Formats: sequence, structure tokens, C-alpha cells
Amino acid sequence: MSFKVPVGPAQIVIHGGQTILMSKLTGQIDYPSDKGLYFRDTRLLSAWAVYANGEPWDLLNGGAVSYDVARIFLINRAFATEDGAVPAQTLGLVLGRVIDGGMHEDLDITNYGLKPVRFNLEIALRCDFADIFEVEADHIVRRGHIGAR
Repeated sequence: MSFKVPVGPAQIVIHGGQTILMSKLTGQIDYPSDKGLYFRDTRLLSAWAVYANGEPWDLLNGGAVSYDVARIFLINRAFATEDGAVPAQTLGLVLGRVIDGGMHEDLDITNYGLKPVRFNLEIALRCDFADIFEVEADHIVRRGHIGAR
């Protein structure tokens, strides 16, 4: 008699107390999705991405190293700067995440090239404060009003 062992989606999940963080293996949180930073029944962070001069990073390896800690190793794609091109795999980025009364994140960049590199490190965040039932139903209702003068 054989049986199937279901395997869930490729993701990283860490938690501490009533706080849970779910992300892709790259550490990114795409919107829309069910991933994000949750506290109790509310999603606080609904999107997270990091770029080097507009280019996303490629995954080397990573995952949860304990129930409340994740470490993700990324490498750059080739991109252009004011000082010239930066070849792929010149820069390494390590994301260290800890859930302990909130989310703490360290971003450590290492230059493996022979020359100094200047570039824009871009971190994009999005918060929707959606209820967990809205997320599960894939029906997020945007609330509030944004005004500018």
C-alpha cells in the first residue's frame, strides 16, 4: 500500500509568540499573495523586496535556521552604475531575520570584486493591515483616505 506525502509551497516561515513571517525562499513577499508579517489576525507587512539599482537579487541558499530565525544568501545580477557596469555575482547579500516581539532584520552586503562599488540599495515595503480572513478569501478591502497638498 502506497500513500502520498503532500509537500507545501516553497517558502520560509518563522514565528515567535503571536507573530508569524511567511516569505518566498528569496525572502521576498510578493503582493498579492498570502505571505507577509502577521501579528495575531492582522497582516502588517504585505510586500517586501530588495533591489540593486533596480535589479532583483538571485537566491544562493537560505531558510529557517530555527523556529524564529531565518538566514537567506543572495547574489547580484549584472547592473549598470554611474561608475560602470557591475558584473553578476560580484556582490553578496545576506538577510538575517529574527522574530522576537516584532521583526528584526539585518542586511549584510559583501563586495567580492576587486573594485569599490557604488549603487542604490532599494527596499520596497507595502502594508495593507488586512484581516486574516480577507487574506484567505483573497478579497482585500482598502480602507482610509490618502490626501496631499
